Amino acid sequence: MLKFLTIDLRNINYAVILLAALPAASLIGSSISNITVVLINLFFLYEILRNNKIIFFNNKFFYGLILLWIVLLINLIFFSINFENSFSRSFGFLRFVILVFAIKFYIFGNNLKFQKFILNTWLITFLLISFDVIFEYFFGSNILGFKSGIPGRLVSFLDQEYKIGYIFSFLSLISFIIIFSRYKNSKYSLLIFYFLILIILILSFIIGERANFIKTFVMYFIFVFFVERKFFKMKYLITGVFCLLVSVLIIFAENNSFNKSLQKDHSYTYRFWTSFLKPFIINPVESLNNTNYGDHYKTAYIIFKDFKFTGVGLKNYRIIIYDKSNRYNFNPSTHPHEKHLELLSELGLTGYLSFMFFFLYSIYNCIKNNFNDKNILKIGGSLFFITNLIPLIPSGSLFSTYSSIYFWISFAFLISNYKK
Repeated sequence: MLKFLTIDLRNINYAVILLAALPAASLIGSSISNITVVLINLFFLYEILRNNKIIFFNNKFFYGLILLWIVLLINLIFFSINFENSFSRSFGFLRFVILVFAIKFYIFGNNLKFQKFILNTWLITFLLISFDVIFEYFFGSNILGFKSGIPGRLVSFLDQEYKIGYIFSFLSLISFIIIFSRYKNSKYSLLIFYFLILIILILSFIIGERANFIKTFVMYFIFVFFVERKFFKMKYLITGVFCLLVSVLIIFAENNSFNKSLQKDHSYTYRFWTSFLKPFIINPVESLNNTNYGDHYKTAYIIFKDFKFTGVGLKNYRIIIYDKSNRYNFNPSTHPHEKHLELLSELGLTGYLSFMFFFLYSIYNCIKNNFNDKNILKIGGSLFFITNLIPLIPSGSLFSTYSSIYFWISFAFLISNYKK
């Protein structure tokens, strides 16, 4: 039954092993993640140079990414308010450019054994995270004893880093496609299809990261309604069932062992309904203004107005907010927690328009090809990239290690159909 989990280690090279281990490495920390990415890139470059398989020079997306890197370097040299602080992120962007093509080479190259090894390892990582999330939800700590310091949120293997929902979101759709593809021709395919989606969405909900839950929901909404047309007629019924299950889950969450000891205003009901959906329905603008994210957004917008064309430089949002005039210090943070405002405040209109033009062109060009190809793995992997560009939904920094790894892995899925 679980034959698809079989992993063949024969003739698997170092880059493939590291790429398969990358999600697990990101659970340990940013330093390990960065080292893993650098090693993947080095092994990949060595292999393509040794075998004369340089795949960059016939790919327009490579030149687009290099142009974005040049935009970052120009901003670093001429406009950054703190060169030393911006240097690592601006120069280090190159590692994600190479990572994109390493993924394209090893997952979507001609060696299906590499693809199977990498994706099956990611699936195992996802199943481990899912089990750990369930364990923490019912017992109050994960299998390693890590406990959340924020009621209504889970940490899983990241200890006090509240970002497990982000990696769960990325791995979930890839894992769903792997499992469903195995059983799509069985007589129970319809049941399996929606059962997996419901379980994944419920787990995303109990993690407690509202922004990542919304993005995950949108991902599967797009997938069900517009990608996998086989079960299109069931969409209304399933949507209704899911909404009912979420309602039941909110009520149930009040009575489980994790929430019994919590204050009433820190439960799942409070996080998702009282402090989020209810105020948003009544007055969305006011509800946003009354949050920490609203303060970050206002700060980023003021910085953008003051540095409209150039921004303050990558990673300098955290510096400019302590300006002596107190003009920007609404609510100190390391970044604006929103990708569009991060680009506008740190790179100005020049950088923002460069990145957005490239992103939108890539989406238009590649989704068209992927839909024609009808490869649900490629389309599904792309959806994470697309949903993470939705405006105003809180997000991690576009250029931090943790956020960037999965963002650019998904971009590699997006451009996987492009040959020349």
